[in-house]
Amino acid sequence: MTAWKVLVNPRAGDRHRLEDRARDALTAFGLECDVESPDGAGAMQERTLAAAMAGWTHFAVVGGDGTLNIVVDALMKREWSRPPVVALLPSGTGSDFARTFALPQRLEEASAHLVGERTYPVDVGIAEGSWGTRAFVNEVQAGLGAATAGISERLPRRIGAAKYQIAFWATLPRFAATQVKVQAGRRSYEGSALAVVAANGQFFGGGLNIAPRASLRDGKLDVQAFNIRRRNAVPVFQRIKVGMHGSHPGVHRMAAEEVSIESEVPWPVEADGEPLGVTPLRARVIPNGIEFKI
Repeated sequence: MTAWKVLVNPRAGDRHRLEDRARDALTAFGLECDVESPDGAGAMQERTLAAAMAGWTHFAVVGGDGTLNIVVDALMKREWSRPPVVALLPSGTGSDFARTFALPQRLEEASAHLVGERTYPVDVGIAEGSWGTRAFVNEVQAGLGAATAGISERLPRRIGAAKYQIAFWATLPRFAATQVKVQAGRRSYEGSALAVVAANGQFFGGGLNIAPRASLRDGKLDVQAFNIRRRNAVPVFQRIKVGMHGSHPGVHRMAAEEVSIESEVPWPVEADGEPLGVTPLRARVIPNGIEFKI
């Protein structure tokens, strides 16, 4: 029988209750598990890597996109003869990655997906910059979206998934466009922009369908540079919600295995909602880096 190493969001205020919920949920489905909630993101990485070195191959993440990022980043620090199996049991304020697979947003219902052997191969992105390297599964971005993510992190958790949209409208009036150079394979964009995203998944930013043409298994990142005036942000934002912004003349889309982003003014950078540092940024893809449990 498959045994799961279960890692609980280290920033959850009720993480011990989440431990009990996760243990009870997996036990109810007849699954073996070892549950822990390391004290902080650094400890979460250490415990994940230690579990991998000890022979664990199946990892269940209790949290949102940020917690998933911490675990996958740790797993990518070692070589695997076969990709590790990763499951997501949503409990955070933002579980956008789960939307791609239409997974339940409640831990107990999502636990049912851990039964059986069905998995889906998922590419993993690697972001490189002054911070070093960071793995991501959903997206990396620079500019307005990254600045928004930084503000969102400081808002109260009780706001829930609306945190990103609240932070976006608070950040927009103060964020100025700058000149950027984006290289994506043989294609490039040079000009003014408010944001540049390199997406592996489709949904981020609190459920926004920002990259409707992105694929988790094509070995490429879906790159979009947004050259949009702030006064036009409202109608474009409405189109982004439903993934209908691709035809806008200010959206420049490319797709490539590797991408580099440079900006005239240093821009904040984030991956899967986690602040990293500032541009310049390089990103690449590890094809089939993990097997995602569905």
